[in-house]
Amino acid sequence: MLLTAPLVAPPLAAQMQAPTHFVAWRPGGGASAVRLSTVDSTAPKANGSGMILGGITGFVIGYSIGGLVGAALENDEEDLAGAVFGGAVVSSLTIPLGVHLGNHSRGNVLNDLLVSVAIGAAGIGIATATNDGAPLLVTSLAQVIASIWMEERTMPKATPSNASH
Repeated sequence: MLLTAPLVAPPLAAQMQAPTHFVAWRPGGGASAVRLSTVDSTAPKANGSGMILGGITGFVIGYSIGGLVGAALENDEEDLAGAVFGGAVVSSLTIPLGVHLGNHSRGNVLNDLLVSVAIGAAGIGIATATNDGAPLLVTSLAQVIASIWMEERTMPKATPSNASH
């Protein structure tokens, strides 16, 4: 009996959520109290460190898997171009997924993916045109930054709550 008491106990006052409105008192008018709206403090905030860590993890996983697949498809043991381009292609998908998961899936992952793939395609195009792999490193950094930016902009916003209706 004593062990099950915490399972059925009602929540304590300290465990209740804070109110999202305040009542304004007006002298002389008992029923004329007006509820003032406030910003909803329960709206989620972006998890910056989680998104950065998720983007870096997505980069490492994407380049590892894509590099292995690209190297296997290349069939040239001396040329690493297949591994580098394979890593760039797969990380274009895993970086925004990592950022999205690092933000507890609160943004719009489709927007993140579209922007990241567009940046990745531009980076691969520049690397191919210049015959240099260095733009792909800048591309990956740009994908992480753009994915975080998009994730923050597509999160649900705090909205004023008006409890008078």
